Amino acid sequence: MTGPPKPSVPGLLRVGGVVILAGPAGRLALEAVLIACRVRRQNGLPDTQFRTLAQALAASTTMADIGHTDVCTDATEASSTLLQPMLIGEAAEALGLSERQTRRLAPKLGGHRAGRHWLLDRLAVEEHLQGRAK
Repeated sequence: MTGPPKPSVPGLLRVGGVVILAGPAGRLALEAVLIACRVRRQNGLPDTQFRTLAQALAASTTMADIGHTDVCTDATEASSTLLQPMLIGEAAEALGLSERQTRRLAPKLGGHRAGRHWLLDRLAVEEHLQGRAK
């Protein structure tokens, strides 16, 4: 007798005690972490570790989406990649704008949507600040 079929997620691979996320599975994991960030902020709980994980997942997912196979798997590696994502709230604070204004600028600042959330390229935000200061 067999049990109920196990749901499969494309890009989810289990090797021994290790789970590898790629493609759709990586994007789903990123969306779940972003939801956890939002809920923790709403409940007044710290979300620093979740934001670090979201940034690492976003960098890995983004690089995998554009065809790189040597994506980073460590948060310290993620911070050294060219794509350093930041959430809208963090970008709005850095730019001195509201989150709504920042969402309008997002496509021009290397932004892309991950689920319901925008992630912006940290370097693009910094360059925008430098250009605005001149």
